[in-house]
Amino acid sequence: MGYHASFLAAENVELGDVSRWFPDYSKTNETIDPFTAATESGFEHGIALAKRGAFVIGIAHDYERFLEPDLVESLSRKGRAITVVLHSVSDTYGFCFARFGALCRVLIRSEGEVVQEVGDPIEEEANADPDFPYDEDQMFAILRSVIEDDFFTPDAIFDVYR
Repeated sequence: MGYHASFLAAENVELGDVSRWFPDYSKTNETIDPFTAATESGFEHGIALAKRGAFVIGIAHDYERFLEPDLVESLSRKGRAITVVLHSVSDTYGFCFARFGALCRVLIRSEGEVVQEVGDPIEEEANADPDFPYDEDQMFAILRSVIEDDFFTPDAIFDVYR
């Protein structure tokens, strides 16, 4: 597909817990579907958030927006939190995962090479092929394995923060 986006999923938190991490953004009256949020260049200065079951899901067209271990650790205090990075132009894919306030795993690959790795593989990586290519499909498999929800559907509606 060619994504240039980052995704966030935080368990047992509320929208306000996530939005506080982005004080320069305010909720608008706009809504957006996840595919548009992840692919449209017109959304490049926004964040999309939705509560789906036990998780708050976030999408940012800026692929580095959620890639902060402090964010993931903080949002995982009551469960699990994961951020996923997809940048097809530079062939960079990866994730940060934390459980109950502790960073468990960071794995970032660029052009097939590991550029950052922290921790041992997590159970949720079982759905991903450990060999190159480490791609969007594998990142979505890990994300879906954590949240156990296919949020990436046209009927999923996210609130827009700008």
